[in-house]
Amino acid sequence: MPRIPKSPPKFKVGDLVYLAYDEWRIYGMGIILAKHSHGDWEVYWFGERGLFIEHPMDIRHVTLPEGD
Repeated sequence: MPRIPKSPPKFKVGDLVYLAYDEWRIYGMGIILAKHSHGDWEVYWFGERGLFIEHPMDIRHVTLPEGD
């Protein structure tokens, strides 16, 4: 059976994200600061206190719980 490629999620500057492969949420959350011309995103990771370049397939949107 052929593998069907998934399209990367749609992001924009200011989105709150986490790493897709970080199932224990060790790295925590980050915020998208910029998009690079080659399609990757510049993310500031709060736990690491640093900027990193991430591929769009490696990050996911954070969904916040519904508040009162």
